[in-house]
Amino acid sequence: MSRIKKARDRIRGHAFFQDGWVLGFLFTSLVVVAFEFVWSITHIRQTELPIPVRYTSLQNFELGKWYELYELTIISAITFLVNLVLGMLLYKKSRLMAIFLLFVSLMIAIFLTAILFGFTSVNYGSV
Repeated sequence: MSRIKKARDRIRGHAFFQDGWVLGFLFTSLVVVAFEFVWSITHIRQTELPIPVRYTSLQNFELGKWYELYELTIISAITFLVNLVLGMLLYKKSRLMAIFLLFVSLMIAIFLTAILFGFTSVNYGSV
């Protein structure tokens, strides 16, 4: 039996992937992160003008390069993956914490998608 088959069987047999709440949050988070990737690819345009890339209470909007908007999508994906791994590790000790981690990753993905919508809905550089 190959290593890949053994790993696949071990993951499928994990109780984490048998839980309905976990599967619900996992699937919804995957959909939101995938949508965020598609939105980033289709709506972030290259421009020479500095555009707002983040908001701080000290400087209001910070201006930056157009490609810095991809940071939002990358942060969302990394947060999802880290919380997924931590949830798998914590599931046997605390089911509630594992579900909470997936819920938090879903909320972060939704929040970052809303921010990305706000920053990419303005058509920079056009008349």
